Amino acid sequence: MEKPFVSTRHGGGNVSMCPRYISRGMNFSHRFYLSLAFLSFAVPYIGFAQVNDVFGLSILAYNILVKVGVLFWALAVMLFVWGVVKFIANANDTTEHEAGKTFIVWGIISFVVLASLWGVVSLVLSDTLNITPGGEVQYRDKDNNVVD
Repeated sequence: MEKPFVSTRHGGGNVSMCPRYISRGMNFSHRFYLSLAFLSFAVPYIGFAQVNDVFGLSILAYNILVKVGVLFWALAVMLFVWGVVKFIANANDTTEHEAGKTFIVWGIISFVVLASLWGVVSLVLSDTLNITPGGEVQYRDKDNNVVD
């Protein structure tokens, strides 16, 4: 019988027992919920991905990237809020208080990075490629007819 992996990452002792085939940082429930979150985003796009041409593929790729962007913003907000909760709830415990500060700082850093990426993409689209966001995109074929 194989000995289970004993995690001592949180200060020692028998904190978390996992079989060896599961990675040290992520146990089964973490992997399950991560794959469930991925499938909740991927399955509708795979099921309804009726791409007939290159324009349809570009619209599909754009829609997927928008959903991924929303997911990253939601994760950044959750990271920040979790840091605030840990910071306030553990005012007496200095190690947990510092962990809350770390979550808050990383949440703010993720806000700045996401806002910067949004600004750079907007700058590239509007100034360089002369594409203005918003409205409906009309694709035209070689005879200048609108493609639906």
